[in-house]
Amino acid sequence: MSKQLSNELLVVINDDILKGISQRMIAVKRGVSKTTVSNVEFKIDKTSQLYVNIDQEGLKS
Repeated sequence: MSKQLSNELLVVINDDILKGISQRMIAVKRGVSKTTVSNVEFKIDKTSQLYVNIDQEGLKS
């Protein structure tokens, strides 16, 4: 059974990613696995791409 991350932890991991801190360092600093950090980063990238696609569609109209 996996443990769900708190919104607060997701925000600080996101901030660390945006600051360019390595996944390994974030994992150590935040007490989570590197895989967890990678999954958070993937979700951020996926969400960002969604917003980019929406913006591009809006510009075409």
